Amino acid sequence: MNRNVYFNSPFLLGFEHLERLLERTAKSAADGYPPYNIEQSSEESLRITLAVAGFILGEAGLSYLGVGIKLPTSSWGNLLQQASDYYTTQPWLMVWPGLAVLITTLAFNLLGDGLRDALDQKLR
Repeated sequence: MNRNVYFNSPFLLGFEHLERLLERTAKSAADGYPPYNIEQSSEESLRITLAVAGFILGEAGLSYLGVGIKLPTSSWGNLLQQASDYYTTQPWLMVWPGLAVLITTLAFNLLGDGLRDALDQKLR
């Protein structure tokens, strides 16, 4: 099976549900009806948003350790790693990237939880 590299990369990263979701969504857009029931979409949306939050944390952690995104490209992990040299004199340099990672991952987790609550019929 010959696949596009960009379409196959989520599957290689352990995001196999995203590939199935994209295929079903594209098929439903062509056919004009929902591709699956609401319970499946709530579970998949929760998995996807939790995975995105995990990928953000993973990227920040790897960049902080020096094996992720390389300089001069900016990332939250690189900002935290560079700010660790100045934490005694300028501690706010570590606060803002850390808060950005925290708020972004919390937002994705709350988004997934909200989608699950809104779409899951069992919780009503």
